[in-house]
Amino acid sequence: MINLVCKISSINPAGSGDSQQLAQLQILYKARGRKLEELTNEMEVLKGESGRELRILKHQLSVAKGRWACA
Repeated sequence: MINLVCKISSINPAGSGDSQQLAQLQILYKARGRKLEELTNEMEVLKGESGRELRILKHQLSVAKGRWACA
């Protein structure tokens, strides 16, 4: 965020009326960070669920192979 503030300040060093734009950009930056964290958490949940589903499918395949071998 500091880099963003420095870049904006260097665009217009006089700072004439850019404080509102800076505030808006800071709000957007924070919102982007929250969304990134939300998506990261969602990805972790989906990873866990897909891992669980994979284990279930492997177990079902193993059971089916066992039944087929006995038949």
